[in-house]
Amino acid sequence: MEALIPRGILFHGPAGTGKTLFAKAMATALDATIYIVSGPELKSMWVGQGEANVRDLFRRARQSAPSVIVFDEIDSLAPQRGQGVADSGAANSMVAQLLTEMDGFRKSDLVFVVGTTNLPESMDRALLRPGRFEFLIEVPLPNVADRTAIAKIYTKKMGVVLSEPVLRYLVRRTEGLTGDNLNAVFRALKRQELRTTKTDFDTADIDAALQRKSARVPVMDAESERRVAIHEAGHALLAMLIEGATPIEEISIQPNAEGALGYVMRAVSHKMSMTEREMRGDICIGLGGTYAERMVLGHVSTGASNDLQKVNEMAREMVESFGMSNLGPVVSLKGVSPSPQRLMQIEDEISRILGEEMKRARELLETNRAMHTALVESLLEKKILRLEDFAGMVKS
Repeated sequence: MEALIPRGILFHGPAGTGKTLFAKAMATALDATIYIVSGPELKSMWVGQGEANVRDLFRRARQSAPSVIVFDEIDSLAPQRGQGVADSGAANSMVAQLLTEMDGFRKSDLVFVVGTTNLPESMDRALLRPGRFEFLIEVPLPNVADRTAIAKIYTKKMGVVLSEPVLRYLVRRTEGLTGDNLNAVFRALKRQELRTTKTDFDTADIDAALQRKSARVPVMDAESERRVAIHEAGHALLAMLIEGATPIEEISIQPNAEGALGYVMRAVSHKMSMTEREMRGDICIGLGGTYAERMVLGHVSTGASNDLQKVNEMAREMVESFGMSNLGPVVSLKGVSPSPQRLMQIEDEISRILGEEMKRARELLETNRAMHTALVESLLEKKILRLEDFAGMVKS
């Protein structure tokens, strides 16, 4: 059994997903002594001192075995050798010393090594071969079920009571965020409770807690607010009208701390792939804000920039990667430069797809202009529209 135990595990994934926490939990479960060090802590300005620090760390770990050594941000300690900036004598010596220590384990040395990194691709390849960090375990961003479980832990830990609808709203609003972000939300809610004695938190409190990540929130004048309402209503209406589009759950023209002046929140999709029709639908919805501004105001604003970037990327992927165009299954290959004629064909197809979806967006918005106007007026009045506010607006 001892021969089967790996010498090391590498946890990798985005910052704040709990990689170091997992390493601590492993040490606790093993009832082992734990040493947590970050790469920069072991480095030294003195020649040879960094390697000596590594040797001393492993010596102390062997003396107190069973033990677990956790190298936090190990990519800073052991960068890939031969890559320019990291290719210094000191950096190479530190990597070599770490490799020597991991290779020098005896079966009687009950020392386990755990590394955490946000950038596994920047680590020295020699550390990732069998016999060293044998297991690479990704700790990804939490999904819906994960965020729900994390939120329930914090409701109990912080003593913050959230109703089921508000809890579900929090889980939806934190798509793409980490457990640390959820922790920050609950700390903000608890501070609010202590200041105001309020305990019946609603979705507005969740929005405010999420915005506290930054003290600077944009303030719009009446003209800008109307333009944003026209833009977001264009996206939202097309998402309601296009068959098979991911349903929308919330429309907002309330600026947030991330710099967004408005948004349309759509339900979380768990599809592993998309059809050509679905991709075209998303392109059309993405163009809805641009055309809505032109339809109502006669011109477009710079607020459409991000939308246009996304729809152009999607159209290019359809043509170059997925064979979803008149060019058929001939797609672009990595490392192969297409001919000038081929490049012209690709650009023509991208323009055709975008043109057809802009035409569809125009026809749908013009046909349903009264509905768009109603959405804009509701947004200007309420600032945030939730599912119950527009659920019956479009009949299938």
